[in-house]
Amino acid sequence: HGEPLMANDVSAEPLYIPDDPRLLPDTRAELAVPLVVEGRVIGVLDVQNTQRGAFGPDDLFILRTLADQVAVAVNSARAYEAQREEAWVTTVLLQVAEATSQAENVEAVLNVATRVTAMLAGVESTAIWLWDDDSAVFEFGAAYGLAWGQMLDDGAPALDALAADLRLSPGAWAAVDRLRAERAAVIIDDTTTVPLPFREVCSGDTIALLPMLNKGQVFGVMGASFKRDLAPALDERRLAMLSGIAHQVAAAVDNSRLTALREEEVWISTVLLQVADALRRLQAVEVTLEQVARLVPALTGVDRCVALLLDEAGNYRVRTVHALRDELAEAYMGAVIRPGELPLLDDTCRLGQPLVVNDTVGNPRVPGAWYARYGSRAILVVPLLVADEPIGAFLADDVQGTHVFSPRRVRIVTGIANQAAIAIENARLQAQEAQRAQLARELELAHDIQRTLLPQAAPLVEGYQIAYRWRSAREVGGDFFDFVPLDEGRLGLVVADVADKGIPAALYMMFARTVLRAVALSGRKPVSALQRANELILAESQAEMFVTVYYSILDYRKHLLTYASAGHNLAFYAAQETGEIQPMLTAGIPLGVIPAAVFGQKTLLLAPGDVALFYTDGAVEVQNAEGEEFGAERLAAVLAAHLAEPAEAIAEAIDAAVQAFAGEAAQYDDFTLILVKRDAH
Repeated sequence: HGEPLMANDVSAEPLYIPDDPRLLPDTRAELAVPLVVEGRVIGVLDVQNTQRGAFGPDDLFILRTLADQVAVAVNSARAYEAQREEAWVTTVLLQVAEATSQAENVEAVLNVATRVTAMLAGVESTAIWLWDDDSAVFEFGAAYGLAWGQMLDDGAPALDALAADLRLSPGAWAAVDRLRAERAAVIIDDTTTVPLPFREVCSGDTIALLPMLNKGQVFGVMGASFKRDLAPALDERRLAMLSGIAHQVAAAVDNSRLTALREEEVWISTVLLQVADALRRLQAVEVTLEQVARLVPALTGVDRCVALLLDEAGNYRVRTVHALRDELAEAYMGAVIRPGELPLLDDTCRLGQPLVVNDTVGNPRVPGAWYARYGSRAILVVPLLVADEPIGAFLADDVQGTHVFSPRRVRIVTGIANQAAIAIENARLQAQEAQRAQLARELELAHDIQRTLLPQAAPLVEGYQIAYRWRSAREVGGDFFDFVPLDEGRLGLVVADVADKGIPAALYMMFARTVLRAVALSGRKPVSALQRANELILAESQAEMFVTVYYSILDYRKHLLTYASAGHNLAFYAAQETGEIQPMLTAGIPLGVIPAAVFGQKTLLLAPGDVALFYTDGAVEVQNAEGEEFGAERLAAVLAAHLAEPAEAIAEAIDAAVQAFAGEAAQYDDFTLILVKRDAH
């Protein structure tokens, strides 16, 4: 339990176990203190005495102090030893990586790897096999330290023959099959299970088989043999080191293979660069298709090439044809290939990879009707892909006879098709960008026009201060406001919000503003004005849209504010005397919904310093980065906090508070407010 145990009379201690009588035969008292490091017991410090009652509290204290120091010292020594071993492992891995990275080809990599591993990892011998996809076997690659013996005395032919004998087919060595299936190391302590002739040349009595993994695939096996009486123990850390070496060698082999492939592909890259130079300039889609269609027959040796683009109906339309003879091109002119007419084309675009039919006769992917119409005896179809989605295809075919498309030539055409797809998409994007820029200019102009339709300044009213704010979430918006001068010392105030965004809302807004202003200028009371506006909107507009409106009339001589709402109800009244903030609510539905709409109307007496605030939902529904809304309570709080200030200062405080709350979050709704304040004196 990690606690000291003191027994001053061991004969009475049930936990006492006598030592070997040859060591301490006369033990009468015993004191044992655990060696503890970070809560772990790593040992015991034990003292014994021939006298009963020999130990006391002081002895316990001294021994505990000593035990703590001993525990720290032992733990430090172990940590130091672990660090030394870790450093050794790291050094070995670095040296293997450095040695293999300097090898020029796969053969050199294997020779260096087997030699360096044997010297640095303390093994008797090493051998490497590489998987061959074509023959489906592990081919012997290289070895170091094997006991070739007399077999090498006859020269290289004997070695070549032995290497062939060391080939590992599936089922030849159960341990290798297990390694390939489990992708994990296999330890063999019984070498009698090792197949001949490897058993004869292996100089150890323990063998570790290590998978060579790269990109999740086992493409090789490294074998390392040990002699139990000479080599260090094959513990978990040592096995991990050998596995690390195997992984490094696997990566080095893969890199060498890739280097060889790159050299093979140099000439392909040269061709593609020449094509890219032709396609790099932004140009019309038809020009790009024509350029590629001319290149493909020259590169592949076929009679013609057809460029197809997918239309909105899912059919492939011929956009251009290049052929060695005019009559071959005429067969494709204006052709529309529908799904199912050429299964080869359907499969190519579905799989997103080129497909070849070297002889179309009797091939189910090329129906007889296709051959009868177009005469194709050999066909290569390469998809045009953008973001892995087909936008078309190039179809290269030969009518003279069967044709063998080499994998290299197919890769060339595929590369050209990929670049052509990019060029086509760029041309489309350029056209879309031009349209977007034109739309942006038109929206900017629409914004300016919309802004000129709204009041450019607040009216000057004796005894009152009026302030406003208007900001659209997009280039144009659906919020609007208006000040309508009336007779007999009255001023109409309009705040409205069209139930939509963007251009449709802006157009409807201009229509609704015209109707509301015309009705208001007639001098009607708010409730009557809303009723008449609703009738006109329903009669003149077929759009399935509606608008919420708050219309009020300020009688600045009598200090009366009469108001009515058409589904808006976004207004506050703030009394200077009490500081109380109250919503100004009336009954009513939005304009443009039903003919027989009913609206309520109320009248308010404004005392000196009182404030009326009219706003749209953009002032309260704006959200911060966490998705929390600003809300009517915060709006009322800001109004109350700045109630004693001038109207312009209050409006600015509200606007600033809303924007500060939103922070970097995008604005999704228009923002509008009108604030009316009666002078305090």
